[in-house]
Amino acid sequence: MSNAQNNASIKGTIIDSTTKSPLGLSTVAVVNARDTSLVSYTVTKDDGSFQLSRLPATRSLKLIISYVGYDSYRQVINLKPGLLDLGMLKLAGKSLGEIVITGERSPVVMKKDTIEFNVEAFKTRPNALVEELLRLLPGVQVNENGEVLVNGKGTSRILIDGKEFFGTNQLIALRNLDAEMIDKIQVYLDRENDPDRKINEINLQNVINLKLKSVVKKSTIGKFMGGIGSRERYEASGIVSSFRDTLQFSLMGAANNLNSTGFSQNDLQSMGGFNRSGSDQVDYGNFGGRQSGGLVNVRSGGININNDYGKKLKLNIAYFYGNTITNNETKNLNEQSLTNTIITSLRTDQARLNATTHSLGGLMEWDPDTTESIRYRPAMTFSPERYGYSSFLKQSNTQIPTLSETDGRNRSRKSSNNFSHNLTYYKRFKKGRSLTINNLLNLNAGGTEAYNYNQLTSFSSELESSLFDRHITNSSKTRWTGLSILYNLPLSKKLTAELFTNSRYYYWAEPLYTFDMNSTSGNYDQFRPEQSNDFERTGFFQNIKPLLNYQINTHLRLRVALDLEIQDVNNKFNTSANDIRQRSTVLFPSFSIDYSGLSMSYGEWVDFPSLYNMQPLSREISAQSTFIGNPQLMPSRQRNLRANYYKYITSRMLSISGYASSMFSGNNFVQKAVIDDKGFTTTTTVNKDGGQWMDGGGSIGKQFKKSQQWQIGMRTGLSGSYNSRIVFLNDDETRQRVRSFGVNQDFSLNYKSVVMINFYYMYRRSLVDYINQDFKTVLNYSHNLGSSGSFRLPKRIVIDAKYSFMYNPQIAQGFSRSSHIVNLALSLLTHQKDRGQLKLSVYDLLNQNISVNRYGYLNALITNEQLILRRYVMLNYQYRFNILKMKN
Repeated sequence: MSNAQNNASIKGTIIDSTTKSPLGLSTVAVVNARDTSLVSYTVTKDDGSFQLSRLPATRSLKLIISYVGYDSYRQVINLKPGLLDLGMLKLAGKSLGEIVITGERSPVVMKKDTIEFNVEAFKTRPNALVEELLRLLPGVQVNENGEVLVNGKGTSRILIDGKEFFGTNQLIALRNLDAEMIDKIQVYLDRENDPDRKINEINLQNVINLKLKSVVKKSTIGKFMGGIGSRERYEASGIVSSFRDTLQFSLMGAANNLNSTGFSQNDLQSMGGFNRSGSDQVDYGNFGGRQSGGLVNVRSGGININNDYGKKLKLNIAYFYGNTITNNETKNLNEQSLTNTIITSLRTDQARLNATTHSLGGLMEWDPDTTESIRYRPAMTFSPERYGYSSFLKQSNTQIPTLSETDGRNRSRKSSNNFSHNLTYYKRFKKGRSLTINNLLNLNAGGTEAYNYNQLTSFSSELESSLFDRHITNSSKTRWTGLSILYNLPLSKKLTAELFTNSRYYYWAEPLYTFDMNSTSGNYDQFRPEQSNDFERTGFFQNIKPLLNYQINTHLRLRVALDLEIQDVNNKFNTSANDIRQRSTVLFPSFSIDYSGLSMSYGEWVDFPSLYNMQPLSREISAQSTFIGNPQLMPSRQRNLRANYYKYITSRMLSISGYASSMFSGNNFVQKAVIDDKGFTTTTTVNKDGGQWMDGGGSIGKQFKKSQQWQIGMRTGLSGSYNSRIVFLNDDETRQRVRSFGVNQDFSLNYKSVVMINFYYMYRRSLVDYINQDFKTVLNYSHNLGSSGSFRLPKRIVIDAKYSFMYNPQIAQGFSRSSHIVNLALSLLTHQKDRGQLKLSVYDLLNQNISVNRYGYLNALITNEQLILRRYVMLNYQYRFNILKMKN
């Protein structure tokens, strides 16, 4: 009650001093008169009006109003509890040759679609990093994982002085740059790939541009870390990145066995700039960090060079090496219900994967002038891997307690070599016309050589024991290229025509050769023609798509298109099966409606069946499993309707968002399975209408940043999905429905970056049932809750703690249903500006980490558990450095 009595509100209207017209989108900021630190801000409505509430009435404040092209308005205000009406406030336009009188800058300025924060208005600790600075900005939320939200929207890139110094990543910029280096922070929508502004802003993410102080000439940042722990755990990593004017050079290396990259995926892409080329060089699954199962040893390294040659030419080249060795153990329980029995299959297996990737990529951006740009992205990857697998399968049914046991072993070598490029040319002409030409090329060649051994031992007179020992070679060749042209032609102030054409050529080949072991010679020389095939597919697609864009008013836009696609696909089986040539001409209507914060779109397309599903083979996958290809598969047509909603109320720092999507599939690809009472399964793929997928959700988030000492954030989210499709089991045809629902709640608190606490709760519920058949319904739900905190104590001591609880009561007996995960760390900060850190940490203190999931499919209940990293103690030391050279 006392706080409410000390709060005040102000309102007013901003107008042009000469024309008296309202100035919408003016920035209204209230700062402390003593130190100009920001108290609150808002943006005026279209009619120039504004209102700010919950302002302190206990201290002197200053009102600063700014609008691009006008002199700023300043007024000292001493508020009393209640509402103060400031009436009409007039801004005078700047005139040419005017002498500018220097004063304090407005903390927040709106420049068209850019929000600019002046850093001097936000007071941080002397040794604060950029992450701490961002937490103080109104409307900005920094999550625990480094994700940055601005006005409820995600952030796609962080730039430094407009350059992609940190790629698309955020953590390294946030946690290695000193806040004292920054002069201004700009936030704007990411329209790098939307120069004609055709995409609704609610479907775009933000870009954050950190503008360095003008005295900074060059900088070198880096981080080195090493640690050793119990259970033979270790980690070591180092990354250095240096920039001077327009040149960036980065070098990194890492090794650990903690299922971690050593930096996090963000570090690799950001500090090293390894993602600037756009070729996703570090995202080939070779860097661990995926806690889904298995123990991973990681070795990685790379080099990256970015350079700007003047304002017109930007070049990037990057090489990356990654190697992971993953050891995994899995236990899988499958309870398959049939008409007259239930088959229980319990499988345990061990697997080892050794995967390596060499990746070389680059980017060239050339802007000859402000109306023309050329972007070229080449990329090459070479990815060899070795795989070893062994398993033991025990099966039973309702009548026979022990039906069979199967011992399986597999070893294979695989290679994949790829080259791709993306070339885009853009030209903007007078009167709003523009031309975009794009060429894509992808060349891929690879192969797999595998040895597969399965020995089935029967314990029933109704089932024979069997053995197959097989050698399989499988090659893969893919070549495709495409050329598209888009011409943008304004017909009037509100109506624009877009003419789009796209030509694509594809070639796919997957030759497969199978040999059985010759028991006499001991060689794999018994050719199996029914298990071999030399399948090729060629395809040519031509699209002609006219589109009309009608801007009805400033808030409402309609886009309508009709896509004519000519398809010519030739499937060549090179066997007794007849070749199949599929020629068709189809029309795909599409439209989108954008109204204020709402965007809705509809589109159609065709999916072609995979080569694997069409090859006329009877593949014996294992002793109990056979897959039969279906060369008669037809393309599947998809229809998709989706909508997004987004609104941010600046004065209340309140964000509201929602989404909904539905897809309907004709000629859907579905599996048809025949399972006998001995557990032998034969599957094939067929076409069937009636596939439906729907999902939707929304969230509401609120922040409280009326004081730069306290920041509080809350977010509530809901989600749901429904999918339905026809499935076949033996002679039964039924519709399988999967429904799910989820709710999550997050809460965060930050006090002077000395105490930071986060809480979360998630509830997930899913139901699998069937229509027209008495199949088993599977209900699954889980609870997840947890909290984390970081506490800065005197003597440069930091305590970090994290707790999470997971509970899934439907998990079958013999599997863990719940877990309590506790992580603790005690750190001592060393060196100037706390750049060094000696940390003693314990991961999974209670040794309860699990990876268990449960789901239903085709009248079966499946429970799966994987090996996962568990308790260890680690002592490590980390040092980050930031070397600045200032201008004289």
